[in-house]
Amino acid sequence: MWTRHRRCASSRICCTNSPGCRGPRSPSNARSSTLVITALARSARVSLDAAAAPVPAYGETGLTSRESEVLGYVVTGRTNAEIAAELVLSEKTISVHISNMLRKTGAANRIELARWARSR
Repeated sequence: MWTRHRRCASSRICCTNSPGCRGPRSPSNARSSTLVITALARSARVSLDAAAAPVPAYGETGLTSRESEVLGYVVTGRTNAEIAAELVLSEKTISVHISNMLRKTGAANRIELARWARSR
């Protein structure tokens, strides 16, 4: 995915400060960089728009009762293994519940998910 340039062959990302470098400043590389960034944002479910959609209110998120239960443990700082042991579920199931909650709330990680839950 990364191309090596004549002046910065030792780095994975072009340095752009080297004289004669044909890195991200060239139009073709700028276009491919934009496509890569867009694809990464799409896969991470991150909006690149300046006015991103607001996070929906708790009742509007469609969290299941089990997800709400797992969310309570996430807020207290429990790990997936601890939550799984408490609820007699596999760690993978807990991981899936947390991934679903991240998607539904728009949170990027467990910390944002906990902040979101506490603000409701």
